[in-house]
Amino acid sequence: MKYELILEQLKIMGFEPILVDDELYKFAYKDMTLLLRNDNDNERFLSISIPFFYEFTGENKMTCYETVNTVNLLVRYVKLTIHDEHVSAVFEHRLSDNEDLEELLESMIHALSTSLSVFLKKMEGEKIPYLDYNPEEDDDETDD
Repeated sequence: MKYELILEQLKIMGFEPILVDDELYKFAYKDMTLLLRNDNDNERFLSISIPFFYEFTGENKMTCYETVNTVNLLVRYVKLTIHDEHVSAVFEHRLSDNEDLEELLESMIHALSTSLSVFLKKMEGEKIPYLDYNPEEDDDETDD
């Protein structure tokens, strides 16, 4: 599938992809900058990422690694990766012939946004209801 179709679909969806270099486009969603990688060697490979969205320190290094692992287990298709002291998110997909690009791109962007949100909330110590549910804390019995 030609990347011109993907770029056109992003424009139809209201995004404004900007060419960064020969194989890279950037576009904005909410407060995020997303990158679309054009793999000239493989037209069927689609990759959208949120690069270097979090920088961690030695103090929170283990928490960061644990949170990356948790999000990777929780959100399908998105991979959080660590490069040096930065966390990035990527969604990679192999395109088929009759792909519904609007549905696919919406799913990819939503999954990336969700991963980022869950990661940041967990790093700030917030509880995620569906993730941090503890049945022992859900005691309906009251002492009268």
